Amino acid sequence: MAVAATHLRQTLLRSSCLFRKSALKLAPVTLQPCKFFHSELLKNLRATSCPSLISQNSQVAVRCYSHKPPLNLKFIHDRVLLVLKLYDKVDPEKLTLDSHFINDIGLDSLDHVEVIMAMEDEFGFEIPDGDAEKLLRPKDIIQYIADHEDIYE
Repeated sequence: MAVAATHLRQTLLRSSCLFRKSALKLAPVTLQPCKFFHSELLKNLRATSCPSLISQNSQVAVRCYSHKPPLNLKFIHDRVLLVLKLYDKVDPEKLTLDSHFINDIGLDSLDHVEVIMAMEDEFGFEIPDGDAEKLLRPKDIIQYIADHEDIYE
């Protein structure tokens, strides 16, 4: 299967080279290369695809993907407290790491669900209902997120 896909890709590259040679000549476009794009890869690209299209001075655009930013315990702590302080039913004066959402801050169960949903949106993963019922303090949320993201400091 992989051999067939490679053969098809090479055939398409050859046919696109022939089409581009017969088409109108357009002005060259200069693209900024990715700083992580190695010169060896560019040499391989010149050798395998149409050499007349990729000259020695041409630059190739490359997409550089990355993982989400690295988290640490301080960063999680700050983001959790920021989300809680921005929630309109939480008084920032009463908010501490050990304050209970229902007893100390005065949230009801619906507000607690909204806080958990805000944390899901902030950190990009879903918190199951069984776990969400146990997250009644900001320090519980911080510890849960740190455990989920495998952060141990």
